Amino acid sequence: MILRPATYEDWENLLLWRNDSLTRQNTESDRKITVEEHQNWLKSRGLVSEDLKIYIAEVNRKPIGTIRAEALQNPLPKVSWTIAPSERNKGYGFKMVEAFIREIQSHFRVEIKKQDHFSQQIVKKLNFEFEKEEKEKLHYKI
Repeated sequence: MILRPATYEDWENLLLWRNDSLTRQNTESDRKITVEEHQNWLKSRGLVSEDLKIYIAEVNRKPIGTIRAEALQNPLPKVSWTIAPSERNKGYGFKMVEAFIREIQSHFRVEIKKQDHFSQQIVKKLNFEFEKEEKEKLHYKI
């Protein structure tokens, strides 16, 4: 698995993964994003902000997911991830977060909705430290 910076050419996969029903269920906003909204966000913030970095995980040159870090100026940036619906249940979430820890950012925080058991398993396997539960979210750091 490799992690590479996202480019504008990734917009279709990023939108498809973001609008997936399970992904929306586990993110802060569960509404679908339009093509125009998504493309505008990528051009104005997603790919140009110094405070946000988006990576694409690839296995054998096939995009299988994304991981992003935001609030990079913070001592503990916030990280979130999504696995492509067709690539779920293959252990890629764990491998992607593990690669991110090793290659990109060694200390960060995550907020996971209580019903997102897959992400909870990942952070537990990777020995994240539980901080608190707040508003139906579990907060961890590493």
